[in-house]
Amino acid sequence: MKPKSSETSASWLKLNQPGLWRKFSLVLWRSPVEAVRFTGVIELVVAGIEGVLRERKDRGNTRQLTWTPVLLHAWCKALQQNPELNVFVRKNVFYTRRNVDALLRMNVQEPAGTASLWACYLRGTQEKSLLEIALHLERHQKKIENSDARYPRMSRVLEALPVLLLRGIWDFQNWSQNRLGWRPGFMPDLSYPSISMSNLGSLGGVLLAPLVVRGLHCPIHLSLGNAKKGRLPLILGLDHRVLDAGAAVRLLQKVQEILNSEQFLGEIRHIP
Repeated sequence: MKPKSSETSASWLKLNQPGLWRKFSLVLWRSPVEAVRFTGVIELVVAGIEGVLRERKDRGNTRQLTWTPVLLHAWCKALQQNPELNVFVRKNVFYTRRNVDALLRMNVQEPAGTASLWACYLRGTQEKSLLEIALHLERHQKKIENSDARYPRMSRVLEALPVLLLRGIWDFQNWSQNRLGWRPGFMPDLSYPSISMSNLGSLGGVLLAPLVVRGLHCPIHLSLGNAKKGRLPLILGLDHRVLDAGAAVRLLQKVQEILNSEQFLGEIRHIP
């Protein structure tokens, strides 16, 4: 959908800046149900981290980091440096947050192409180190696998499903959890994270139609692809009431700056 007003046209042009990403397709749309939202496909430059992760793998490190905790850690740092953007919206009322909270949804979990559907909530993520985030996700995944006797069979079933059907399952899960205003297993006061992320896992790449969590109450939604040749594809949704075009560009530039900083790369190198 092309922008219809001068305001949205200006936002379109301001977001489509060279240097931050190689390709970007932006949609700014309105709906009687949804908030005004940017939706786009972005490629962050992550050659430095990609090399460090490859070094860890070659050295045979015990813990192999994935892009999910790495990007979440960088995003938390960026929000800490831009606290005015760490808000949530409920019934068109803005509430500021002191914590950076995240809801991680693993749509198709890697490695080895095993498929699963599960969610993990992290509160106070800004106070956690990269290792703590990775360990939390690892423990949560093992807990899910060990507590559900159907997990191996369900994994094989999901792995065999076509991509379009998986997207349909994900859309239904999104509707049931977000449109109804609550998420199963979470208390009502924990329902509004700062960040909602999903990992496309072994689906990889960038889908033609953006797979975006369309919740009303979370200003930032990310879906991760697989990094390739120094580029990390993200499907991004931003609540336009919270992040205008200029703020979105500044935040994304800050995230990329953190991802490529020597301090951040050193933190990854020192994880055992």
